[in-house]
Parts: sequence; structure tokens; C-alpha cells
Amino acid sequence: MLKTIAHHLGGIIKYEEIIQNTGLTYKEVKKILPLLEDSFVVQRLTPFYKNLSNELRKNPKIYFIDYGIRNYLLEDFENIQFDFLYENFIYNQLRNQYHMYYWRTTAKITRAMRSFIEAYKPKKAIIASLKEIKKEKINNCSLEIVPMTYL
Repeated sequence: MLKTIAHHLGGIIKYEEIIQNTGLTYKEVKKILPLLEDSFVVQRLTPFYKNLSNELRKNPKIYFIDYGIRNYLLEDFENIQFDFLYENFIYNQLRNQYHMYYWRTTAKITRAMRSFIEAYKPKKAIIASLKEIKKEKINNCSLEIVPMTYL
């Protein structure tokens, strides 16, 4: 199960794939995930939705607490997928300081992001990038685009 999860680091959990690769049932997978979280191997990040029932139905993302375990499971320390490791790194840096959800979008400051800020009025929003630095005020929200190395 962990090997399957390691292949999809930072990706949305595909329960069907875990079931196919492991022979476990859906119920067993749902029981094992909290155990892996309690043992500090992985942590789930749920999606943000305005409607709570949608949030509960949508699949979470999984991040490894220790990237070395993930690389060991894949038996690969050379062909590392840095984009997913960056995302995992950012999550690990922020998870103890903020209550987080993931929100899927392809652009950075989209109309949807502006609408989100207007609707939910967060005090601060952070967008991680590889190099870009930018600060902007939207309503009373401090929106920052920062390089991941700053986090």
C-alpha cells in the first residue's frame, strides 16, 4: 500500500489503484490510512469545498512525513520527482502552523482565487512558486507569492 502511495506523492489518492495493487478492500484501506498517519509515516490533506458533503466525498492528497521513506519504498534515489517533493516539502513546512486544505487550479491568482478571498476573508493567503516573489492586497487579505525556498 505504501509503495502505491509513494508513486503518487502529492497526488490525489486513487483508492481503486491501491485496491488493485494490494488486494485490500476499500474498507481495509480506509482503516489503514489513519494508522499510517498515527505512526507519522504519511499525512492526508483534504480538499477545500464550500459544501462539507463534497469535501467528505472528494479524495484527499497524501504526503510523506519523511521523503527518504518514500524514496526507499520506490528503491530510487536518482530519478527523483522534484515537483512533487517541493509540494511535499511545502506541506511539511506549513502543516504544524496552519490548518490547510488543498485547492486545485492551474493558474496562480485566478478569478476563483479572488472570489475565494472575497467569500471567506482569510487574513493571509500564500502561493508557493519556484522563483516568483509578489505581494498583493485583495480586500483585507495579504496575498503573497513566494519562492518555495522561503518557506
